[in-house]
Amino acid sequence: MPGRKAAGQNKGPQPSYNFRHIYACKRGEDAILIIFTAALLSGTVGGMGIGGGAILIPFLTLMAGLPQKQAQVINLIYFIPTAAAALTGHIKNKRIEKKFLPYLIAFGLIGCCVGAFAALRINDDILKRLFGIFLILMGIRELYISRTKKEPNK
Repeated sequence: MPGRKAAGQNKGPQPSYNFRHIYACKRGEDAILIIFTAALLSGTVGGMGIGGGAILIPFLTLMAGLPQKQAQVINLIYFIPTAAAALTGHIKNKRIEKKFLPYLIAFGLIGCCVGAFAALRINDDILKRLFGIFLILMGIRELYISRTKKEPNK
């Protein structure tokens, strides 16, 4: 019939990103090793409290070919179990300062809502650049602090 689309044509544009991009570039074992390494490094850095997203998000965008927003959402989902595991160790070692938690959580939730609202309205390319600038500034800050901070004598 004229005007009628064949089955499967109503789906719209299909995303071209996924981990098959890695598989296309590498043999299966290499791709699994790359994913394993990225997850392990991200989890290690996240467990230290530094922020595993600094590793995971660039991996997802550069190696797996995902758009910035999708990489950020995956990072948020990835963060839930990894943060719970890290938190268990920090609680066990009594490294949690509970005095500030209510304020941090309350204002963190407000900031989270503002950030999610903004991220949904910002172009992917701009968001990627902002994330890159943020990582560069944090790196410069850490380099500067490590050079100016004096280690106490042991």
